[in-house]
Amino acid sequence: LVLNGQPAVVTDVDDMPFGVVFLDVRHDGIAAITVFSDADLGTKTAQLV
Repeated sequence: LVLNGQPAVVTDVDDMPFGVVFLDVRHDGIAAITVFSDADLGTKTAQLV
């Protein structure tokens, strides 16, 4: 999944969207992982997919 030009994944707990994780990818690997643990954000993002 790509959101705003960055790799992302929707996380879930018990098959319910829980949040969104973004990866900051650089030429030499992953520089940062940003987690938004907002169930509403996870649900809205899952609906986009």
